[in-house]
Amino acid sequence: MSGLLLCRIIYVLFRTLGGRSGLNPRWEFLNHAKFLVFYHVCFSGRVIYHGKYCGSTNLTIAGLAYRRGIGGSRGIGNYEEFTISNPRPRLNLGRGDVFYLSEVLNLVTHKASLYVNPNYLRKYLLDHLMRMESILHNSRRIISGTSLGELYETCVDLLVVYDQTYALLDEVPGKGLTREIEEELAKMKPPVNPFELELMIPIDRDQAELLAKDLGLQYAALRKMIREYIDVLESACRLIKERYLAKLERVRDYFDVKERSFMEFIERNNTRHRRSLERIIGTAAKFGKLGQL
Repeated sequence: MSGLLLCRIIYVLFRTLGGRSGLNPRWEFLNHAKFLVFYHVCFSGRVIYHGKYCGSTNLTIAGLAYRRGIGGSRGIGNYEEFTISNPRPRLNLGRGDVFYLSEVLNLVTHKASLYVNPNYLRKYLLDHLMRMESILHNSRRIISGTSLGELYETCVDLLVVYDQTYALLDEVPGKGLTREIEEELAKMKPPVNPFELELMIPIDRDQAELLAKDLGLQYAALRKMIREYIDVLESACRLIKERYLAKLERVRDYFDVKERSFMEFIERNNTRHRRSLERIIGTAAKFGKLGQL
């Protein structure tokens, strides 16, 4: 396909934090895949080849592995639907396609901006640091004396923002810098398994108290955990400021091989790919098909 501009777009849509409302999308705990959507776009033929996975899985080998059934038959080992194989042509696009492709465009723009726009990268980091400091301030206030449920909520908030900090370090450019920070943090406290952490997140204060009791967490144990994670988050803030933000203007000097290759790809293709996505989204939203491209 000579007109192929976007070989493949894989989009993963994630759940938000345990149903708790009022969250900035940047603060969502991106740990639990709900959808995989596959688009293979050919502009010369004006055709989208489309497949999707609809379900809920941790995307582990066990979750998606083939299993043997009765009589030696084989089937997908996950407990829900998996249909990304055999993608089919799509000549018309619905609102769902527009939604997913818009999300893809946002993700592509965000990822590229982290690498090519120092001001965007700085703001992204500072926003996360502000969130960390807000959680720390709240935790210091609550630890002195409160209900079991509030202590549990505070402890979980600290665990979540700590895992989010690892995710942020994995996302931002300059692996020569971020790996060193991650290694130092891991020596203090390794990140919590995100799937275990998701199960710990309460919906409200009453559920927080029940979860604390179910897990056998008493006041003293929760206060001890809060103090420990306050210390490690303070260290994380300091390390990010001193070892990353201070060197942000020279972040390209710390690219690894994959990042240098990715940067070359962005410089060649980013604008063209984003404009192509914008055309698809605009056309699909207006006409519902690719024939107007």
